[in-house]
Amino acid sequence: MDLKNIVDSIINTHHGWAVAAQFSDTYDGAESIETQNYSALELIASTVKELLASELLAEGYQLDELQRYYRALEEHLSEA
Repeated sequence: MDLKNIVDSIINTHHGWAVAAQFSDTYDGAESIETQNYSALELIASTVKELLASELLAEGYQLDELQRYYRALEEHLSEA
């Protein structure tokens, strides 16, 4: 299981399948962050922020990728 699937599962459990689907679509780049539901993005950002702060995740390229994704989300949310 990779980090994307873990984060997707956590988001699905806490916020439902529709929010998790938006995470998956934007994390993979299949959909643009700009075209997604703002409220869903806020929930995703909150969950990803909590995961990054928890220090449960091991260092590595997947963690770096998740941090980049979070920064992109935060930038988009601050501009909207």
